[in-house]
Amino acid sequence: MRAAFKWSAVADLIDREPRYGPGFKKPPKSVVQRAKGERQAIYGTLDFTAEELIAILAKSSSWLKACILLGINAGFGAADCGRLRSQNIDF
Repeated sequence: MRAAFKWSAVADLIDREPRYGPGFKKPPKSVVQRAKGERQAIYGTLDFTAEELIAILAKSSSWLKACILLGINAGFGAADCGRLRSQNIDF
């Protein structure tokens, strides 16, 4: 967020950068690691190996394969894929 506000100020899109306050401070590394551990305890690891992805893609229909590839390559989620229209794609 800070980068977006800084760029906006440099590009004269806003008058000045906002005052961020304490909510914009980076959390300590221990807090980030604890949250990551809790997330992994609930959901498990969210990483796939290349072999797992190849197996998933081999069993997927064409539209699902496209969504999976968009998720892998572009970081698209389900809502992003749902909003994607053919006019948004440079064929």
